[in-house]
Amino acid sequence: MGLVTGTEKKKMKKKVWESLLPLVFRLHDQKEDVAKAACEALYFVGCFLKWQELTELAQNAEPWETSECPLERKRRKTKDFLHQSEVYLQSPQEILRQDAVGLISEP
Repeated sequence: MGLVTGTEKKKMKKKVWESLLPLVFRLHDQKEDVAKAACEALYFVGCFLKWQELTELAQNAEPWETSECPLERKRRKTKDFLHQSEVYLQSPQEILRQDAVGLISEP
């Protein structure tokens, strides 16, 4: 991500924002290696976006604390985040379904 510059960086930022919520949901994945990879990816996303709070949360916080962070940062993307959350309502993993319900039902 650090090698991208100019207009490509702007395109990359859009893709990074689109991947943010799925990564947050995967923090609770039942497969430990998936959860660990999501955590590491969130750290690098935070670095790319120059978002120190996200990098710190990825390193130190509980997953449910991290899931609130994207919505707090980008209120205008709330509709996109909610739409992405709907996919996880059908997840075979109960914890991911619970996360989706929690995010969708946030006031």
